[in-house]
Amino acid sequence: MERAANEDHSVLKYWESFGVAGTGGVIAEREFQIWLDWMVKDGSLKLGQLSRDDLFDNAYNPFASEAGASAAQQP
Repeated sequence: MERAANEDHSVLKYWESFGVAGTGGVIAEREFQIWLDWMVKDGSLKLGQLSRDDLFDNAYNPFASEAGASAAQQP
């Protein structure tokens, strides 16, 4: 099915995946904090309304303990 839109597909060469960037799909807290900070600044959320812990955890990801050790060493 064709979309009736004038779209530029030239940027598709830069696309890599839909996935999470972390090894094994491990999500880093800083990935959510960026959005929380932006939404507070934007007025979509009040300060303290949500925390990173309200949004995600890696409890069921077997890669989390391995990646957590290496992520802690990154700035």
